[in-house]
This record gives sequence, structure tokens and C-alpha cells, in this order.
Amino acid sequence: MWAHYANKHRGICLEYNCSTPMFCEAYKISYSKTYPVFKIYNSQAEDNLMPLVTKSAAWAYEDEYLLISQEKNNASHDPTLITENGLLKLPEGALKAIIIGCLTAEDNKPIHDIRQVISDAGASVQLKCAVRKTDQYKLAIEAL
Repeated sequence: MWAHYANKHRGICLEYNCSTPMFCEAYKISYSKTYPVFKIYNSQAEDNLMPLVTKSAAWAYEDEYLLISQEKNNASHDPTLITENGLLKLPEGALKAIIIGCLTAEDNKPIHDIRQVISDAGASVQLKCAVRKTDQYKLAIEAL
């Protein structure tokens, strides 16, 4: 996932506390070899979300969950999170850690900036780094 979504190990990953109630609303992604059948006249709200929570079977190894949000002023009755002005306020303790990719150097300015944001926010968020294992095709996540 680091290679796909985090700028080839140079980006960040956010670690959330999944016991936070808002994360219990996440949808498990369905993986399929064919497109989902979507009937626009369907009255079940969750069925309206089917195209958003279905991906190609080729991605099944990711075993993903997805949070869906809608802007407050335009929200339908579908079961989603609600944003306001494009932002979703996280409850206290929802963000556990920020993990830096293994190709981001410790003296790199983004790491300093992230430390500063955490400090300024007064948040109890850990800063971690992905580190390549020397004897395996694997990453370890270590505290910075």
C-alpha cells in the first residue's frame, strides 16, 4: 500500500483508533470480477452505495474498509459521515499516529513540520516511521 498510495514510500500513513465509534461506520469493500448491479430505483439506502464499496477482485489482497462522507448542506439520508465546509472533525483520540514512509529521511523538513503540527495541536499523536527489514521483504513500524 505504501508504494500505491504514499508517494513510493515518501508519504505518510495515518493510524486511527478503530474503536472510535465513527470508524465502526466503515463499509467493508466487496471485491468482484464483474461490475455491481445498481438499480437507481432501489429504495434501500445502503444499496445506493454499492458502486462506491465494490472494487475489482484484483485488489482483494488489500482487505479494505471505506468511510463515506457527505457535505452537511447536501446530505441525503444515506448512512454516511457528515462533513462541514469539506472537513470532518475527528473525535479526541481518533488519530493514534502518523507514520512516515521509509524513504523519508529523519532530517527531512516534512518530518519537522509534522512534529510541529502535532505539538501545536497539543495532540497525543505518536510519530512513527516505516523501516525496511534487512533480511525480509517487509517493513517494520517504529516510533521516532
